[in-house]
Amino acid sequence: MWMSGGHKVHEHSIEKSAQEMKHRLALIEGELEAGNNSELLKKELHALLHRMAHTGLITLPNAAKYYREMKEIYFKK
Repeated sequence: MWMSGGHKVHEHSIEKSAQEMKHRLALIEGELEAGNNSELLKKELHALLHRMAHTGLITLPNAAKYYREMKEIYFKK
């Protein structure tokens, strides 16, 4: 047990996860506003919104709508 690290306690709650996801979303929004519209950022935004919807922070239709709007504003080609 000691060698595998099973004795360690990791405190992780849905509230902490929610705060981390909201913080990351704010950082992504800041990056987009600053002009960073890389494909990796677009993929991270999609994955983050998907995770937020599946944890119940936002609804899936709202996540899809927000993603479409962000794509339209920041990822035009």
